[in-house]
Amino acid sequence: MASRPRIHIHTSALKREFDEADILHALNNAIRTFEDDDGLTMVIGAACNPTLIEVGYVLRDDGSLFVIHTMKARTKYLKRFQKPR
Repeated sequence: MASRPRIHIHTSALKREFDEADILHALNNAIRTFEDDDGLTMVIGAACNPTLIEVGYVLRDDGSLFVIHTMKARTKYLKRFQKPR
């Protein structure tokens, strides 16, 4: 069984209304993951309440996650869930 990566949370990820428990809950219960060209991975998941949040992290050389961004999920990510009509 593979072990989970270590998660480090930078203070910049805590400057909005979401705390460490919300970040960990969203990461552990990810609904969708997007990789940006700049090396940032964005995860969409629920905070401890049902609010969908986006959590941005970079993968370190040692395999750990360094979370640098958290906020309520923006439309540009939520649109990716919609099916074309």
